[in-house]
Amino acid sequence: MGKFENFDLLIEKYSKEYERILSKSGFYPSLGSIGFQERNLTVNFSKAYEQMFPTALAWFEFQFKVEKNHKHVDCLIFDKESQRIILIEAKRLNSNRKLKGIKEDIERINNFAREDQINLSGNKRLRIEDLSLHRNQYHFFGLILADIWKEGTQQPLIIDNCSASDGDFIFPFEIASRFLGGQYNLIYHLWEIKQ
Repeated sequence: MGKFENFDLLIEKYSKEYERILSKSGFYPSLGSIGFQERNLTVNFSKAYEQMFPTALAWFEFQFKVEKNHKHVDCLIFDKESQRIILIEAKRLNSNRKLKGIKEDIERINNFAREDQINLSGNKRLRIEDLSLHRNQYHFFGLILADIWKEGTQQPLIIDNCSASDGDFIFPFEIASRFLGGQYNLIYHLWEIKQ
């Protein structure tokens, strides 16, 4: 994978935010269920990113193609100083349907970064146009953020220590943190998108 300096430290900072919320505060942010909104994954990750890289910008529900289904990513982080663009999708990984969604998210992220659909032009604005003149200046990364609850996960989703599978698609991941007695797990998968 291409260089992503301090990514381990970033994941640690992201995990500590969840630890602060779930373990230290006594606050349980859900009404009688194990379902946390997946938006929290991107919000807490981008918060950690912006603390480490203060000139970076995060934008949620970044739309990159006007079509019937309005293609978008859950979060785009634009870091001009580190010359990095991160395209992020988040999922509550609790069923085969969600796992299939991750496969589609990875394909959409890869296609987005390869199709010259955004522009970093001389006017210093992020535009949804032509990136071809600036593509070599930035490292593009895809990032899937997910959470898994051990209880309530629908079978036949197979989850072991480093992957989830529906028998067809295998999603490799790293465990960022475990909370609530190991029942709640934050996981991620980061890759550099080759141009």
